[in-house]
Amino acid sequence: MTYKDVVTDTMEELSKKESVVFIGQGLITGDKVYGTMNKVPMEEGKSKCLELPCAENLHMGIALGLALKGYRPIVIFQRMDFILL
Repeated sequence: MTYKDVVTDTMEELSKKESVVFIGQGLITGDKVYGTMNKVPMEEGKSKCLELPCAENLHMGIALGLALKGYRPIVIFQRMDFILL
């Protein structure tokens, strides 16, 4: 089992939880984060992904607000430059 397989399976398991929301860029469109989101349901009305423009500070602000409301946001950064946020 590779690292990518473990991440893909983990994303699928997390998507089954009611309170989990994925936030980022390229989750629905694009490469779905290098294929790690391929098993996450993307059907309209059932998607747990919030596709946002390239604004990493916005991603973190929305995640903090969702966390305060009881959600479990998972923020996905396409580039490592912003991981310290």
